[in-house]
Amino acid sequence: MKIIAITMLIMVGVSTLTISLDILLGIGVSTSIFNAIRPFRVMDAAEIFIILLFTLLFFVENILFSIKRKKKKSSS
Repeated sequence: MKIIAITMLIMVGVSTLTISLDILLGIGVSTSIFNAIRPFRVMDAAEIFIILLFTLLFFVENILFSIKRKKKKSSS
């Protein structure tokens, strides 16, 4: 769970930095947010599928690791 929290924290931090730099360059807030989200809007269906697959694999791997670790602690 710590890995997921750290990943989300890094993602929020990088997104905030990107939007802040856009605002400092004189771009409006709504345009800055749209620019941060836009890379996901221009993807093909295959690219979106691959990103979703990698994201799903990341979460499933972490969940299985957590379950395995809890079972190991309870059996010890």
